Amino acid sequence: AWRELEHAIHIAERFRGSMRADFIRASFAESASDLYQFAIDIAMLSTAEHRATRVFSVVERSRARSLVEALAGRATHTACAADSMLTSQLNAMYATAGRQEHDATALRRIADLESQLERTTDRREATRLLSNVPAIQLAEAQQSLDKATVVSFYLHSGQLHAMVVSGHDVQVVSLALNKTDIASLSRRHALAIDLATRAAGPTANVASDALARAFMPLARHLVQTERVTLVPCRELHGFPIAAIMQMVLDDAGATACVSLSPSVTAGLAVRTSWLMSARRALVVGVADETAPRMEEEAAAVAACHQHATLLCASDATAETFLRELPQHEIVHIATHCVFDPEFPMASRLKLSDRWVAAREFYDRLRPGCVVVLAGCETGRTSDTIGEDRFGLIRAMLVGGASLVIASQWRLHDESASRAFPALHRLAVADGGVPAIAYAVALASIRRSQRQQGEPWYIWQSLFSKGALL
Repeated sequence: AWRELEHAIHIAERFRGSMRADFIRASFAESASDLYQFAIDIAMLSTAEHRATRVFSVVERSRARSLVEALAGRATHTACAADSMLTSQLNAMYATAGRQEHDATALRRIADLESQLERTTDRREATRLLSNVPAIQLAEAQQSLDKATVVSFYLHSGQLHAMVVSGHDVQVVSLALNKTDIASLSRRHALAIDLATRAAGPTANVASDALARAFMPLARHLVQTERVTLVPCRELHGFPIAAIMQMVLDDAGATACVSLSPSVTAGLAVRTSWLMSARRALVVGVADETAPRMEEEAAAVAACHQHATLLCASDATAETFLRELPQHEIVHIATHCVFDPEFPMASRLKLSDRWVAAREFYDRLRPGCVVVLAGCETGRTSDTIGEDRFGLIRAMLVGGASLVIASQWRLHDESASRAFPALHRLAVADGGVPAIAYAVALASIRRSQRQQGEPWYIWQSLFSKGALL
């Protein structure tokens, strides 16, 4: 049965690889999810000698790997004339939309242009030979881990499981949550966030507390590790699982920092471009009446760095920003964000003259850089395309970033103005690999906010995602 399923998965992946555009390939992976689930169930019936290896292989293959393919094919990415024309028109419309936030005509025109650009991109992608990037195998992954431990979540027979992988050991842990429980908690969590960010709800979060209790069995496997990278399954993406796991480890007396990665394969692919030393920072701040302290925050962040380029107010134009991006190892962007669920790569950041779309970051970032997205909801992603997540974070990772720090929901302006400068001060003082330094600094900020009695929706909002730490 295992051999037959492996053969079926191989055929399905070849079929997926012949499809045009990342979004369509990820959609196909969603439609083939039952095939992977059957394979996981069969692998769990294997003998102990083969179980972990087979489960790990299937779980990695089940993640839609279009991010890995995009990373592998980044050097061959070229824009055609039709792209340039449509992009110019979109930039002009984004400038109009930036000045008139609720111009329905402009928004409809933007949606029409985005559809045209997507179609031209699909046609171009159809002519490009896709790289056949295999999912990493367990033994190879273990050899690549240093002081890190990976926790990869998956479902087996409707029950949540976690595979804990370190350089010398592998453990499969069954957690006390099934698919129905997670769906119910997801609805409760969404309601709690809505109430909390409107300052109209209770301070408790039933969903977070339930997840923390379910994750407690993992703590004993992680108390000795310095860094933990979580790879969530689709059902967990809506939760602040990095912050919840951090809380569980803190309560268990562990000092590890917790980050996220799209998959082990993608996390190692991103890690290959780690920067080791340079620390030039590009800091952008564009304030408005709803977030008046963003420019103050940007100035405070720039002051943390010995070599910083500060762009605020009218200086923070799209042209200047995009020109400066490739020259900096640290990028901090304090501005408003709009997530576009229909066209996730059109999710955008507001600069002084226009919106900058996610796709504009492709090939713009310095390989291995760290990006801090300090706006509200910068970490939101599409939730209908299986395991692959589309949005600003994905654009940054494809663009060259090794780690992205973002927010899952609306940020509190005053707490953000304190947290982000503190984040940069700690990371600069660390002096190590920037991606690790910022992940460790974020864990410290999260821990400090919780100890000082900050509400859960403040210290749980930020997370880091990218390379395996």
